[in-house]
Amino acid sequence: MPSPASILMDCCRLASRLPLETLARALRRELPPKRTSLSLDSAALSHALRKELADGHAFVYANGCVVTAKLEPQDTQDLLLWLAQHAPDVNFENMMTSREMRMLPDASLGAQARALSSSVVLDALERTADTLFDDAERDLLHPRPGRYARRQKWLARVAAFRYECVHGQGVLDRPDTKWNLRHQAAYRQLAQELQLDQRTAILSHKLDELENLLRSALESGQSSGMLRSLWLEVWMLALFPLGHLLEILLKKQNGIVWLQRWLDSLHLFQ
Repeated sequence: MPSPASILMDCCRLASRLPLETLARALRRELPPKRTSLSLDSAALSHALRKELADGHAFVYANGCVVTAKLEPQDTQDLLLWLAQHAPDVNFENMMTSREMRMLPDASLGAQARALSSSVVLDALERTADTLFDDAERDLLHPRPGRYARRQKWLARVAAFRYECVHGQGVLDRPDTKWNLRHQAAYRQLAQELQLDQRTAILSHKLDELENLLRSALESGQSSGMLRSLWLEVWMLALFPLGHLLEILLKKQNGIVWLQRWLDSLHLFQ
């Protein structure tokens, strides 16, 4: 059996989220409940681009990724611009930086598109994790006023980012159980080439390191606070006998004379 011909698949991440329901209405398509992707055939693409296309496919994901197959580069660019008109918070810089193109077999396009979109999202999450770690290290490990408030802010940011990685981006989603064995095999093969499992494990390790940094900063802050409280207690204990001694001296005539002579020696009295 001859192997399928290779085609260009282009994956671009337009935004952190894409409104699938809004896009489906604009394309006059039905979106099944709880779906996280929208599949566009040549008829839907012809409607969006206002030109007749004999072939072509696109897959739009809720995590902001768009994957095209069998489209000319200009048609892909026009589709991205059309989607941007119907989606808020589109980052046009992502159209070049968060992008991956591959020559892939002309088979199981949906499965390969899912793996390709996961790779692009992982790349964005990896960059975000690196930036978070660098910023947190610079912000928390240098003593400045308001360290406690900054620690609380970073704890919230890291918790939100971990939740987004696990639940919000679909990277860890496994292939659709309704796929046949051929589609599942195509997904696994491309996922292995893109090293999705290894990169996901590395991202999880980066998040662990970031949480360890926050834990160290928190423990350091607690130790510093305990040390300050200890020194304050020592200072108060030192003041107590000193005040008691002055009280004894002032009650005695000799003590008053001695104190006055000592002050005279410091030229405080003329």
